[in-house]
Order: sequence, then structure tokens, then C-alpha cells
Amino acid sequence: MRFELYTDAALARDIPEHRLRRGDVVKIVDHHRSPNGEDGYSIEVFNALGDTIAVTAVPESALESLHKEGRSAQRSTSGRELKRSPEWSRRAASDIDGRTEKTERAGLPRRSLREGESD
Repeated sequence: MRFELYTDAALARDIPEHRLRRGDVVKIVDHHRSPNGEDGYSIEVFNALGDTIAVTAVPESALESLHKEGRSAQRSTSGRELKRSPEWSRRAASDIDGRTEKTERAGLPRRSLREGESD
């Protein structure tokens, strides 16, 4: 058995029928031995709040160990990608420029965080 039960692993490939993507973190919940083929595992997948969003079985080749260089990321599970339009980007840049200009007109010092400082 390559993966210990009740530990985390990452998907090595997409599982579109469950809207899961390569890199999603899963919990190993059971091991399935195969006498003449590839062993498999039952996995459980949670959303960012800890709610179960999928339980399925996958072959061992569909899993990979987590690496310390890996990062967790949040994405929509609704099937819709969260995209920002070029218009949104222009407006956001304009708002930032407007606030900077107002700060300068008011004679307030511009403040920037240096590396290692917190707000």
C-alpha cells in the first residue's frame, strides 16, 4: 500500500465526472487490493469549509504524494471559472490611481509596506 489511510494526497489527473482537477487535495479513506491489476483507493474530497463534495474510488496512479513546495488554492466548484474582464482590471487600476491622487492632493504621505512589515 503506497498511501496510508486517512492521510492527504493530491490528484495526479482530472476526474471530470466529479469536477475534480489535477492537484486537488483528497483524503485517503480505504485501500482496494487488486489481485491482477492496479490497486485503488476510496477518496473523499472536501471544500474549503470542510464539507464533503465528492466520494469516489480511483486507481493508485491517479494519486500523488503531497510536496512541501505545493500550495493550496481555492477555486469555484460550480463549474464556472472566476474570471475578471479587462474592463474590471481597468476600473480597478483607475480606482487605485484615484485614491493615490486624492491622498497626494490632501497632503497625506503615501505609505507602502516594506518586506516583512504587516499592515
